[in-house]
Amino acid sequence: MASVGPNRYGKEGVRVVRVRRSPYNGDTFDEWTVRVLIDGDFVSSYVDGDNTKVLPTDTMKNTVYYVASRTRAITIEDFAKELVNYLIEHHSQIAGAQVRVERKEWSHMVTSNNSRHPTSFVQATQEVQFTTVKRPRHGAFSIVSGLKDLMVMKTAKTSFTNFYRDALTTLTDSRDRLFGTAITAKWTYEDASSIIDFDRARQQIRSGMLDVFCDHESESVQHTLHAMAKYVLERVPTISQIHLTMPNIHCLPVDLTRFGEQNKNEIFMPIDDPHGYIQCTINRSTMTKTLTTHILDLSCGRPAANVPVRVENLLNGEWVLMPTTANTNTDGRAVDLVPADKWQAGQWRIIFDIASYMPDGFYPSVTIEFRTKDSAHYHVPLLLNKFGYSTYRGS
Repeated sequence: MASVGPNRYGKEGVRVVRVRRSPYNGDTFDEWTVRVLIDGDFVSSYVDGDNTKVLPTDTMKNTVYYVASRTRAITIEDFAKELVNYLIEHHSQIAGAQVRVERKEWSHMVTSNNSRHPTSFVQATQEVQFTTVKRPRHGAFSIVSGLKDLMVMKTAKTSFTNFYRDALTTLTDSRDRLFGTAITAKWTYEDASSIIDFDRARQQIRSGMLDVFCDHESESVQHTLHAMAKYVLERVPTISQIHLTMPNIHCLPVDLTRFGEQNKNEIFMPIDDPHGYIQCTINRSTMTKTLTTHILDLSCGRPAANVPVRVENLLNGEWVLMPTTANTNTDGRAVDLVPADKWQAGQWRIIFDIASYMPDGFYPSVTIEFRTKDSAHYHVPLLLNKFGYSTYRGS
């Protein structure tokens, strides 16, 4: 006997252009492509041809435009969360919804006199940003965001040597090759229901990957991929893992001896196929923990969420701000507050912006200063109420 298994359906390729007009700061221009998928009580539509519970995909398309017209969301993640919520809240037969949004990169034109034009835009790259947001009716959000087609190339600090060889290996060692790739990166947010500055996180991830790519002494694509992912996880505490795909786009040296010329490693022939294909997922759980904290609001017996936290290290008599800043998540926690390469024995302090969480509290901010004897994991919690606080070394 046949039975209906897991199923879902939706609308693919809903294209949206949104212009937000401002006479003061100039317009903004967004181009999105949206996919909506829903699952729920739709077995009768498959078995009996009963469409009474089927939400037409044309209605889904209209819903995308309707929510886009009403939303105040700046990021594609926040827009997708609103769209998911709307679908679940307005249709009782939907058990869960998933929305994927792709965003093309448009920026303001800069004119010949080096001024930013307020109402004209240019698409200077084929890079695409994307997110997939999911939520069951009685569950929490999950968000996986990323980017694709980020084309990069380096002409130095790249080699491939001492690799495994068998009887069919013809490739020779190279210590001065070109390294080109089209980066696809996908990262998972640890607590998708908390308040996150998604655009800031995206920019931190993108710039961090590029910084490492530029300066890394690469022994292989795999070697650089891992260094990029590790760097990002150390500096962006809101994500729990990152998946990178980096095809090795080859540029082969051209043999110029046939023409009586010497190739001084300057003339190459780019080829699209065949090419190497490398991908890997790096999880935060596999990395060394540094400094973590947890805030418990004793006045209500609950974790204190969305409290800004920053860390400083006393170096040569001056307090130096660490590059990683964070807000506590819905469990009141902030993790990996110091990059692993900066975590060391010394004098540290955590600064909590309490006023943003408890505006009528007696202490607008709390600073906890402490010493570490090594680079092991330290957990420094904060117990808080309106008129006092305490702390201890946790585990």
